Amino acid sequence: MIFLFLQTEGWYVVPNSRKGDTMSFEYLVVDPRDGRIAGVQVKTGNTPINVSAYSNFPHKVFLFQDNNNYQYQDQDKVSEKVTLICRDKVLAFLSKSNLWLPKSLRRKLEIVGFLSGSERN
Repeated sequence: MIFLFLQTEGWYVVPNSRKGDTMSFEYLVVDPRDGRIAGVQVKTGNTPINVSAYSNFPHKVFLFQDNNNYQYQDQDKVSEKVTLICRDKVLAFLSKSNLWLPKSLRRKLEIVGFLSGSERN
């Protein structure tokens, strides 16, 4: 979902971008307007994301934790390059995008009660 969400925000996902030097991220994205890259980290369930741990990266970082479970070692030292993706913003994206989302994802959203059966077709 975050993969698709970031593309609607103007960031293009770089396929096969998880390499030895980027293991802290799920994948990289690039802004085609200026060539900036960003790392993306996604955690689900109760697995927290330590926001402070991403403050020293030289590039932009997007973080998403589906339960907004963000933790800080030192909140004053969090880089302005770190962007937390808000759960509500992703839910709004899913609501607006359900007509073109992959069928498997629409089905999962229906199972958890996010979409009704009439919205999945």
